[in-house]
Amino acid sequence: MLLWVGLGNPEPGMARQRHNIGFMVVDRIAARHGFSPWRQRFRGLVAEGTLGNQRVLLLKPQTYMNDSGASVQPAAGFFKLEPAAITAFHDELDLAPGKVRVKRGGGAAGHNGLRSMDRILGTPEYWRVRLGIGHPGDKARVHGWVLGDFHKTDAAWLADLLDAVADAAPMLAGGKPEDMMTRIALLTQQAGAPPAGPGPNGAKPDGAKPRAAKSDIAKLNITSPGTAKPDTTKPGAAKPDIAKLNITSPGIAKPDTAKPGAAKPDTIKPGIANPGIANPGITGPGITGPGITGPGITTAARPMAGRTAPSAAEPGDTKSKEP
Repeated sequence: MLLWVGLGNPEPGMARQRHNIGFMVVDRIAARHGFSPWRQRFRGLVAEGTLGNQRVLLLKPQTYMNDSGASVQPAAGFFKLEPAAITAFHDELDLAPGKVRVKRGGGAAGHNGLRSMDRILGTPEYWRVRLGIGHPGDKARVHGWVLGDFHKTDAAWLADLLDAVADAAPMLAGGKPEDMMTRIALLTQQAGAPPAGPGPNGAKPDGAKPRAAKSDIAKLNITSPGTAKPDTTKPGAAKPDIAKLNITSPGIAKPDTAKPGAAKPDTIKPGIANPGIANPGITGPGITGPGITGPGITTAARPMAGRTAPSAAEPGDTKSKEP
């Protein structure tokens, strides 16, 4: 029988904290290898299963981190286990995120869960699987770091790490910790390297990808409906077609833009009445201008001796007169 202890805090609001990565790992091992459902025992939650030819009891103490030993000792005593049969899975500040080290014995390095186990078991000579969470870079920020939730950007590498540990767990149960570490390193490398660790002063992990620069719309020459297209005319380039812009200059005739079949605007032709417009009589040598009347205006032709001015109205034409 082997006793594998995941260290963490039991409150639901603490489930995603870095300090609870030990709970996360044993949960993943139980799910991957078909362990029994979790049930209460030894002041904690336990699940039983087999890895290789070894029977394994997973334990999540519900006594809070600082008193983890109070759950571990009754379980170890019940099964009469030596310290060498006990393994603690815990968060490790001194390892980069995603790194894993396995060792037996050693100091607690300020970890209260390990400190409690050392005290109650009476020895530090049990196995530890150290799961790297990185260091915040400032000792004053350690407390908030370990009790803080993993960032959303940690989700991918964290999931890969938990899967890798669960996959390599039979090697640890078979007494091959070195093979376990090699297997975990290979699997996490294939999945993609996790960030190297938090930067100073709470900076984002070094592995975070920089944001892509926004495209210059003017350079892309892309317009959206209702958006004016940027002016990309260079000095010396051909000017826009004036005719298309429907702009006329003095002395330049405006191009005829009338479509086939459309009515053309009225133009005044000599000798044709145009309703409402008076055509002044114009005379020249031997020529008499037609007399044309408009609303309220009468222009009389001045006949020359022996000649009569012709009528300006053509057959079928009528003039509009006001009463």
